[in-house]
Amino acid sequence: MPEAPYNRSWLFHEQQDVGLAAEAVKLARVFADMKFVRAANPDSEWLRDWSRYVDYNARTRHTLDGLLLAYAITPGPGGEPHGFDRARTIAGQLEVFTLASPALECQVFEHPTQAGGQGYIIAFSGFASDLMATVAWALPTICFAYQADEETPTDRRSLEEFVRKFAPAQDALRDLDESLASHLRLSEAGDARLQAPISILPAHDEGSRAACATFLLAHEFSHVTQGDFDTEAMRPDVPPQNFLADLPDEIRREVEADCAAFTLTMNALIVRDGEDPRIPDFRALKKAQLPLRPSRFPRKRRRQEQAQEDARMLMNCVNHATEACLSFYAVTELLSAVARHRGDEAQALRFGKVSERRDAVRGYMQWIREGLEETWGVSMWHPEEARRWAHLDRHIDHLSRTLVPTLGHAPPPRPPGVPDTFRRGTARS
Repeated sequence: MPEAPYNRSWLFHEQQDVGLAAEAVKLARVFADMKFVRAANPDSEWLRDWSRYVDYNARTRHTLDGLLLAYAITPGPGGEPHGFDRARTIAGQLEVFTLASPALECQVFEHPTQAGGQGYIIAFSGFASDLMATVAWALPTICFAYQADEETPTDRRSLEEFVRKFAPAQDALRDLDESLASHLRLSEAGDARLQAPISILPAHDEGSRAACATFLLAHEFSHVTQGDFDTEAMRPDVPPQNFLADLPDEIRREVEADCAAFTLTMNALIVRDGEDPRIPDFRALKKAQLPLRPSRFPRKRRRQEQAQEDARMLMNCVNHATEACLSFYAVTELLSAVARHRGDEAQALRFGKVSERRDAVRGYMQWIREGLEETWGVSMWHPEEARRWAHLDRHIDHLSRTLVPTLGHAPPPRPPGVPDTFRRGTARS
């Protein structure tokens, strides 16, 4: 009997549960929206060709491996890394598939492993990830465009300079709004007659796409590793001095997952950066930031140059992780406005609850980035960051008031039911 098709793990194939991986591909077929698939691929034969689902899922499965690697080196509650033994155990209990539909929420399903233990399969929303990546990539443009409100021309020459400076950013902002509107209209109608959503992401840009996909998957990954789906697990009490101590349990679990997702995303991007991934020498990096001029000795100068290259790479990865987290909240706030406009108060409330934890997670991100300067010797936080975040909030509020009312009223497509052999885990925003 031929082996069922599945996505092979490139790092943890020895620990991978092949049966669980094959079930993930079957679920991908169950949840595929054929109208959506045919709109995106008119000539495809997805119903007959299982390899289509394996190919469609390859990038997300690769992202899961990167998260497992990052999890192994990321410190746990006690300060020590989780370790590769723990990562290998999780690798045999967790799989993922990408939803071939305009579904906007990820889900987690429970399914037994071949060994009889508890396994989990994450249904990953590639559509939500694309929305996040669009916002993340445009974040510098949003911030630059909103600086126009802070600069007031006083004469004709200043006005001309003002127009030259900000007009391109305003045009780019309109392109962003058009792209977001095209995504939201497709998610609302789910109609094969609609054109594919307009993308403003450059074909060669992998930074925003990779960061947003990693963060969105890391959120569900963190719920699994923290035991949030295990009803018999006893969660430890939060110390009173912890910034989460005063939050209700449900919100605290979500904030913990978001904070863990930010750290995992940052570490996953660092270990995966470039064609030859490696972990930077942080001790050398911290020393190399001290001299103000290059060394006269070639070997020491090469070490300095490598450390400076590592510093730029780390800054880039931290910025991408931050932008992914910011775009996650921006998109959920926008989706809450869309649901409210459609009259779906339950979904609006579910997405709106995500915004309730935004400030707590932003405080955590700022704390982490300020602490990295002491750890790495590289400045990762600037006061301007808070202004950039406020500019993003202003634009999302603007879209909620102006763009959302222009969308149709058709309800979003609902995924098919889950087979009786599967038990749905608790949905997480």
